Amino acid sequence: MALPSGLVVEVRQEVPFLPKVAFTLISLASLLGAIFTGLHLGLAPVWLVVRWLLLWLCALALGFAAWRSFYLRKEPDLPEASGFLEEEGRVWAHLARKLAWPLALTAPLSLFFAYLGGLKGPLFLGTLLLAAALWAGWPRAAFASALGLFLLWAWADTLTPEGFLLRALHFLAFGLWLGGALFNLGVNVPVGMRHPQVPAVVAGARQLERFRWVVRFSLPTVLLTGLGMALAYRLPLPVFLAFPFALIPLKLFLLLGLVVIFITCPLYRQCSPVKGVCRLEDLRVRPLRRLDNRRTPCALGLIRATEAMAELPSGAVLELLSKDVYAPYEVPAWAGKYGYRILKHEQRGVFPFRYHRFLVEKP
Repeated sequence: MALPSGLVVEVRQEVPFLPKVAFTLISLASLLGAIFTGLHLGLAPVWLVVRWLLLWLCALALGFAAWRSFYLRKEPDLPEASGFLEEEGRVWAHLARKLAWPLALTAPLSLFFAYLGGLKGPLFLGTLLLAAALWAGWPRAAFASALGLFLLWAWADTLTPEGFLLRALHFLAFGLWLGGALFNLGVNVPVGMRHPQVPAVVAGARQLERFRWVVRFSLPTVLLTGLGMALAYRLPLPVFLAFPFALIPLKLFLLLGLVVIFITCPLYRQCSPVKGVCRLEDLRVRPLRRLDNRRTPCALGLIRATEAMAELPSGAVLELLSKDVYAPYEVPAWAGKYGYRILKHEQRGVFPFRYHRFLVEKP
């Protein structure tokens, strides 16, 4: 891959906030769903949490192993990114060992669920096998083990083919998203911060794009299968306003929050270790100075911009932010008057926080 020259990477100083919010939301949604299902299985309160913990750890392992197995790939056209990819592999193995411990320690708890019947043994052994695969650093074996565990849990929860299919898809989509989010937050972003080179950014962006396709599958699948399982009760709508059935619309509400985060905040911009990157072309320019005029009237803002440009050397770039509705007309006119070149104009944010962003080059 021929990378354009003159690219400069500006690295984030912190892990992005919104992916952490999304990770928390889907964990809470899964807890609500597990409580609802567990109540209908006749479980005591403490075992509701234990059952959720077993499923949650399995989901983390499933998506975490999936990313290492399928999204993190060698990039033959980016030999300069080899150090970044190798470190990702090492960090994955380190975190996989940390994840193996709680899986191994909680595995015996599945033996205490009477409703599992003859599946108690296979679930116990399968969880130990999953922990062993993670400890050994075998991502594909871990993925296969986690997938098998979810199929067993789905069958134990409902013995009808239709119910099994819905729950199995629900578990799969949940695990792919949750564990993938763990990899992004625990591996992709921290390692990317330590590799502020364009080839590493491109390799990380490719991983995120593969994960985007998984999220496009996971979010609607979790929503639709959850809705399908709720409709299977064939109850009048008022019932869903009382406990425990009220947990279902509450869970769906949290999942809709995930959809909003995914749609309004592109994964590259919010999850990448590179500040402000949504597309590779955003890397072509690193502004030398930022001028935030979002709380300044446009006329006064242009005076400030003129003063800022006067202090910049030739060839420098000013990042200009404005919420003024006339900015798309007045900023180009101002730039033309002084001979500045507008390299980029875009709108960012969501109403009512939407604003204009200009990159203006001084000749």
